[in-house]
Amino acid sequence: MVDDARCRAVALAWAERLSARPPAALAALKQILAESQELPLREALANEQRRFQEVVRSDAAMAGMEAIQARYDAGELPAEIYDPPFEG
Repeated sequence: MVDDARCRAVALAWAERLSARPPAALAALKQILAESQELPLREALANEQRRFQEVVRSDAAMAGMEAIQARYDAGELPAEIYDPPFEG
């Protein structure tokens, strides 16, 4: 929650951060939201898992995970690799 004066700035900051994510992951999230909206919880969770598995098993995702692992192996810490929590 943010006050009215900061609402636009925070929304734009979130949009910028999300737009930097892998396109396939963003597309899957949109599909999950659209498809699962009217489903019972059990079916919605199964749908979410199906979509997640489609994305995480892709060549692009595997390459990304290998790159992250290489950074860990080189001694980088998670705080140096991942975005900090959004403070908004």
